[in-house]
Amino acid sequence: MQLEMLLRQERFRVVDSAHADGHAWTLREYMDDWNKDMAADAEQTGEEYDLLPDEPAVIEMLHDWHRSDRIIVTRDGVIEWQPL
Repeated sequence: MQLEMLLRQERFRVVDSAHADGHAWTLREYMDDWNKDMAADAEQTGEEYDLLPDEPAVIEMLHDWHRSDRIIVTRDGVIEWQPL
């Protein structure tokens, strides 16, 4: 529920190893950055990757990560990656 409410906002914040203080994205910006990162990884490793084709795919991916406890939504309304 918290994640869904957060994703309905125009921008959402994510804290991760690249953005320790958090970075705000729209769904479209997050999708574009994700696809660029995956393309760069694929170029380095030679492995194939799946593009996120649209914003619903981003939402589904974030929900999957939330269900598997890879990310949490903090009380401040920030998506935070959990240590593996």
